[in-house]
Amino acid sequence: QFAALVVRDEPLQAALLDLHAALEGPISAPEASSRWQQLLGALLARHGGRPLPAGQGRERATVEKARAIIEERLAEELTLEALALEVGLSAYGLAHAFQRAFGLPPHAYQTMRRVAAAKSLLRQRVLPAEAAAAVGFFDQSHLNRHFKRYVGLTSGQYRASMGESGRPPSAG
Repeated sequence: QFAALVVRDEPLQAALLDLHAALEGPISAPEASSRWQQLLGALLARHGGRPLPAGQGRERATVEKARAIIEERLAEELTLEALALEVGLSAYGLAHAFQRAFGLPPHAYQTMRRVAAAKSLLRQRVLPAEAAAAVGFFDQSHLNRHFKRYVGLTSGQYRASMGESGRPPSAG
C-alpha cells in the first residue's frame, strides 16, 4: 500500500522514462527485467506504506549461488526471474541482494563477465564475431557496444592491438 495516491518523484519519473526509451532500443531481456525490478524496488522503498522485508542470514550464500549460476551459464540469456527462482528469492530480493554484495545487478555482472571472456578469446586470436557468439552476445555489434564501455576499444581494435604475440604491444 502506498502512502499517497499520487506520487511525485522526479528521479523515479526520469528512471521510468529512461527505461521506456531503452525498451525501444537494443536491450536484453535480463537487463530490462533487472532495471524494471530496481525501479519498482525504489518506488516501494521510497513511497510504500510498509518497509521492504530485510535480507535473511542466508543472503550471502544465495547471491554466491546466483553468481555461480551466471558463471556456469555465461552464454545463456538468464532472466532475473529465472535466476531468482533457482536460488529461492524474489526477483527484487535477488537484484537488491546481488547489488549489495557485488556492486552491480546480475545482468550487469553477466555482461561484465562476458566481456572478460570475449577478451580472453580475442587474445587467443579468435575473430570478434566468433567470440561474440561464444560468450552469448547477439552479434559483434552487441559485443562492441559493451566491450567499448568496459575496455575503451571495439573488439576488433583490441584484437588488432594484440599483434602476433597475443599480447598488447610493450611501451618503449
